[in-house]
Amino acid sequence: MQAHAGRYWRWARATKERTTMTTTATKSAPYVLFVGETATAQALQQTLVPMGGDIYHSHSLMETLGMYITIMPRIIVIDTCAPFAAEAYLHLRSVEARPILLLTDPDGFTPAREASVSWLPRTASNAEQVRAICRLAAQSSAFNTPFVQREYLDEAIAFAN
Repeated sequence: MQAHAGRYWRWARATKERTTMTTTATKSAPYVLFVGETATAQALQQTLVPMGGDIYHSHSLMETLGMYITIMPRIIVIDTCAPFAAEAYLHLRSVEARPILLLTDPDGFTPAREASVSWLPRTASNAEQVRAICRLAAQSSAFNTPFVQREYLDEAIAFAN
């Protein structure tokens, strides 16, 4: 039992340090979770990386959900024509993920309008997409506070004692 408790505390301390580093990094740069075509993700990445941001491109529903939980991106961009876009959107909204930028198309799904969901046509230029991402990142500081993960970790540690 002692060995197990020691491993748990090492894990908890390491997780808390990673959490602090992750949330500090996401406050200063637009880290984006992108669901959609590879070409669009690469174009956005070429623009955001020099600005200090990054794009995490997912290729499946489970990968999208896993990236959201582990990376905690500042912005989620969903191309509504992606094969699993509707499912990803519903799952992310079920955990109140925000802000979300939808790249819409008449052929894609069209969810109900919500305050934390922005819309942009798929035909928007890369510059327009980056402007929308930066605008949402500036507005999202109230949504992504560094205390959320730490509160869960503190609660887990208190429960374990």
